[in-house]
Amino acid sequence: AAASFQNAADGLIKLIAAKQQLAQQNGPKPSTPFPNDTKRASVLRKRPGNHPNCKFAFNGHMYNFVLDVNAEEIARQLTLIEHPYFLNLKASEFMGLAWQKENKDKSSPNIRRLIGRFNELSAWVATEILSYEEPKMRAKVMSRLLRIAEHLRAMNNFNACIAIVSSFRSSPIPRPKPTWAVLKAKKTVLYEELCLLLR
Repeated sequence: AAASFQNAADGLIKLIAAKQQLAQQNGPKPSTPFPNDTKRASVLRKRPGNHPNCKFAFNGHMYNFVLDVNAEEIARQLTLIEHPYFLNLKASEFMGLAWQKENKDKSSPNIRRLIGRFNELSAWVATEILSYEEPKMRAKVMSRLLRIAEHLRAMNNFNACIAIVSSFRSSPIPRPKPTWAVLKAKKTVLYEELCLLLR
C-alpha cells in the first residue's frame, strides 16, 4: 500500500514540476505547488515536522498528501491504482462464494487482491486520522477524506469510496467524541449520505 501511494505521490510531484516549468517560461509564478493556496503553504513552511504518514518534499518544504493535494486528483489517482484490480476480475471467481472457500487464493485470486486493497486503504485512512492528537486536526483530515470519497463516488469507484467511509466506523475512530463535534454539519450530512452505500 505504501508503495502504491508513494508512486501516486511521485507522479503528482512530476506533474507539478512540469506545470511549474511551463509557468516559468510564461512568466514568474509563486514557487509553490499550490499557487492558489499560498497561505497554507506558508504555514507548512513554519511547521515542517507536523506531517505524518503520506508526505512529500517540494522545493525544500514538506507537504501533507491528504491535506495539500487536490481532493479530486487524489480520487483520480486512487481510481487509476485500482483499475487493474477490476480489470483482472473473472466471472468464475464469483461462483458459489469462491473467495470464502478453503482454496480461495487459488479459485478467486483477484477478488482476494481486491479485498486486500480495500483493507489496506481503510487502514491507511484510519492511520491518517489518528496521526493527529488534536480533535480539530483530526476533523480537518476527516473533512478532506470525505471530499475524496465524494469524488470517488462521482467517478463510480465505490470500492475506494466505501473503504474510506467504512474506516470512519471502525473501532479505532471513536464516536461520538470531540473529533465528530468539531466536524462541520455539512460534512456530517455528507458522511451519513455516503453511509447509505454500505446498506
